[in-house]
Amino acid sequence: MNKQKATYRTIEDIGNASLVVRKSKFLSFAMPARSEEQINEQLRSLKSHHPRARHICYAWRLNPLRPKLRAYDAGEPSGTAGKPILNEILAMDLFNVAVYVVRYFGGIKLGTAGLRQAYRSAAYLALDDATIITTTLCHHYTLHFDYAHLPQVMELLKSSGAEIESQEFAETPTLQFKIPIDVAPQMIPKLHQIVCPDQALSTNNDVPASSCIQHLFTA
Repeated sequence: MNKQKATYRTIEDIGNASLVVRKSKFLSFAMPARSEEQINEQLRSLKSHHPRARHICYAWRLNPLRPKLRAYDAGEPSGTAGKPILNEILAMDLFNVAVYVVRYFGGIKLGTAGLRQAYRSAAYLALDDATIITTTLCHHYTLHFDYAHLPQVMELLKSSGAEIESQEFAETPTLQFKIPIDVAPQMIPKLHQIVCPDQALSTNNDVPASSCIQHLFTA
């Protein structure tokens, strides 16, 4: 991640590819992912669509702010599948990405070197098929407030460069918005003083938030 500009590289759509190596078929998928829960959902979906596949191996890298990554061989010899997939993600310096490779065994063993090359190539092809973008790292929030504060809230969000992602005007307004992480430490306390100055403002994990300004995730 570029700390000065708080930007990172990711993919904005799903990339997919297929590869046949000595009668084994490899289907690869590169997917945007923001959480382990989302990754588990993607994996369950792939398993339901490919119930006869011998292996579904994968790797992922999340959270440019506090990086976390994993690689899974899913029954292949250790280090021959998940790690080569992960290495392609790292080589392209991508975050919030999961890459899955579904293998249908063709009856011919590929050996450890052959497996590593096949999984690496399959991962590369899927990522190459996706659209890679550089995006700003943002905190995403839900905001609850009184109508009396609406003009001040909207003015502050606009002047701070926040982007409103959804809004609901019922008994009390509710907004979902995102704000660049390098702007949030100055902007969120100002917003807090407008909508709920009598409540506590916390900074858990260096993320300002309160009961009326709830932090959802960082991406």
